[in-house]
Amino acid sequence: MHINDARSTLQEYLTDMSKAWAVIAVCGFLGGMVLSLGYMVVLRYFAGYMAWLTLLFVNLVFVAFTLLCATRAGLIGDNAVGKVRFIATDSISPLTFPNTGFLPERRRALAGGQECLKVKDSLSLH
Repeated sequence: MHINDARSTLQEYLTDMSKAWAVIAVCGFLGGMVLSLGYMVVLRYFAGYMAWLTLLFVNLVFVAFTLLCATRAGLIGDNAVGKVRFIATDSISPLTFPNTGFLPERRRALAGGQECLKVKDSLSLH
């Protein structure tokens, strides 16, 4: 019964396509030609701008991602970043980053000299 439903649905799709093949061919061909011609015109006049804007955007994304990772790892403290916050940091839950020992609280404790020994002693497995 389920196979017959799938077969009848496929048959309906094929009959619809056989009825509208001319519309599909004309719209597909003409639509593709018009869009490709428009894209070539845009490239002709704005290719240099598009290339430089792409490079700038990719570099900004890399810098933002590096700052995000460094902030989440505790390499950059909250004071160094100041009031600048990334929207992505609010949407990433702590479950995304497994407890690898490099969480900001533990990293700050490790940077404290004497606190380092206390943290290491409390973390050691007996």
